[in-house]
Amino acid sequence: MNTNTSRSGQVVLPTSGRRTSKRVTSEIYPEIVNGGIERVPGGNFSVEPVEVPPLRELMPGRIKFIFDLANEEIGYLIPKSEWDRQPPYLYGAKKKIYGEINSVGPDAAGQIHEALRALCRP
Repeated sequence: MNTNTSRSGQVVLPTSGRRTSKRVTSEIYPEIVNGGIERVPGGNFSVEPVEVPPLRELMPGRIKFIFDLANEEIGYLIPKSEWDRQPPYLYGAKKKIYGEINSVGPDAAGQIHEALRALCRP
């Protein structure tokens, strides 16, 4: 079993034959796992997506599982380009979206993504 610890928590990549599973210490946004991160007008950071490529593309094996809320709970992992705590809000929303309140910060997703990416390298 491969284990890597980032500043945002522990991530694990157990593999068994054709099966790989990632265990993440948070509630990870699905676009970080499967793709589709956007740079949306209104976000607090004017950056291109940081958490790319999608984690599932990096994982070895044919069968790929992602389990979140593993080991501990550090909150939501939100793509930095979609981080939104100040107006104007994403997609024209009238008030704050609650995810950022329940996250350890705008850099956490990138740190966890990099730790998992390192585990996927041969």
